[in-house]
Amino acid sequence: MFSKQTVVVSGVSRGIGKGIAQAFLAQGATVFGICRSTTPISGLQHERFTQLSGDITDRGFIDAVVNQAIADTGSIDVLVNNAGITKDNLFSHMSYDEFHQVLSTNFIGTLNCCQAVLPRMVRQGTGKIVNMVSQSGISGREGQANYATSKGAIIGLTRTIARQYGHCGIYCNALAPTFIATDMIDDIPEAVIRPVLRHTALGRVGTVSEIADATLYLSSSASNYQTGSVLRLDGGLAV
Repeated sequence: MFSKQTVVVSGVSRGIGKGIAQAFLAQGATVFGICRSTTPISGLQHERFTQLSGDITDRGFIDAVVNQAIADTGSIDVLVNNAGITKDNLFSHMSYDEFHQVLSTNFIGTLNCCQAVLPRMVRQGTGKIVNMVSQSGISGREGQANYATSKGAIIGLTRTIARQYGHCGIYCNALAPTFIATDMIDDIPEAVIRPVLRHTALGRVGTVSEIADATLYLSSSASNYQTGSVLRLDGGLAV
């Protein structure tokens, strides 16, 4: 499906980002994966995968990633903004640093990647951008004022890019998962997860492969009449 296409994915060192990179590789894409880690990523040793280690809040680094992808392949067809962090705390106790670090990584990092690829996509006359957000960014969540704010800001950015660049052949959508079975969920207390699942129609957490499949859909021609949308992957969560 993605043969001869170039895909840039952030946050590929584990979990959702790693699963998305693997899914694109399985579909024939050339993938440039961004992460902080300099250690080679298990499961992503592939001739069409390039690991680029750095900080997405560093615009110079992101520009270098985009320039390398274009120099190596001649295009950037898909951008998946997956990288993100959490620093949960009650709002009344949340420090400036906890707020700033989450907003900087999640929102500014996504902004940097979008701004870096858009000029190339405009010249190509085509491109797909998928931004990973969260149910927290739609409805808010206690203890996640910083995270919810960052994801809400990305939703606004997604819709703005879709409106401004739709006539250029560029699509921009967002995915909003709830709890997904990755190692990150191990840090969430059972007391937090259990009430959410009780209000979820499917009664379970999602899987990385389900998120990857949805990402492939939004990155393919199957979604060519869909832009500026937030696709909820929450198992039927009642909010």
